[in-house]
Amino acid sequence: NSIKSKKDILRFYKKRILRIYPLYILAIFVFVIASIFVGDVMLFGDISNYSAFSIVANILGLQMVFYPVSSLALWFIGMIVIFYLIYPIVMYLSRQKLFRYLFYSCLAIGLLAMIRILTGFIGGGIFTYYFIFVAGVFCAWINIFKSRYIKPISIVSFILFGICLVITQTIHPNMTGIEINLKTLSSIIITIGLYHIIYGISAVFVLYTIYNWIQPKKLLLNIILKGAFASYAVYLFHGQFFTLVNKLLLDNNSIVSDIFSNPLIYDILLICVLIPIIFIIAYFIQKGENICINKLKNKTKKTS
Repeated sequence: NSIKSKKDILRFYKKRILRIYPLYILAIFVFVIASIFVGDVMLFGDISNYSAFSIVANILGLQMVFYPVSSLALWFIGMIVIFYLIYPIVMYLSRQKLFRYLFYSCLAIGLLAMIRILTGFIGGGIFTYYFIFVAGVFCAWINIFKSRYIKPISIVSFILFGICLVITQTIHPNMTGIEINLKTLSSIIITIGLYHIIYGISAVFVLYTIYNWIQPKKLLLNIILKGAFASYAVYLFHGQFFTLVNKLLLDNNSIVSDIFSNPLIYDILLICVLIPIIFIIAYFIQKGENICINKLKNKTKKTS
């Protein structure tokens, strides 16, 4: 509701750029270094296999706009960049009217689909996950967690979430392989789009219900908040971290390698040690980036 003018749109873009790009560019740099000295990182491959255009598109976070250029592993960033480009414009045109929001959201994805059909651009997970993005905004808009129907909604969500988990392990891989054209567009919207709306929203309600059951104390709540704060950096750097760890633990033909090649022992190490470590590292990376940006903002204010 705060996006009411073109200045608000520009302010939104400025905030998203500062939130996404500094750490993202650092992550790309670390991917390149890791792939050169350690080995393949999350199918990153050899940097020499990428064209100059592909490299620039990935650095700008536009790999899903110019799909199918080679994507440097962090495809999700390219997807949310498109969502964030669309979101403030849709909110501005909606004029705080829910029906208008839904109309312009559908119009936006329709335009993206036509670009895909006519040019071959726009792809990746855009058409799979756009609907859950729209549905998430919708649920926040109507303040669904304050609804008097929250309990039956939560019960139904557990059932739907379980069904979606089964679908994920069975028919979902075949669903995502559908090529987008005029004939398949409606089936993609009905099947893949609806599936992800149900899966995503039900997952949120399941987590919300479990959270209320636990009713975390101050210490646990603090850990959860710090984990959420670190989550973006975890996504950006977990591939490089685990590639390095696996190289040290599994690829050295030693007693250590023999021990941790046991799946059970490795899983225990992963859950109890490695995942907490990557969250701690990511927390301090995120905190350091925030400090640097705040200092830069203060300097900019003083000079202006």
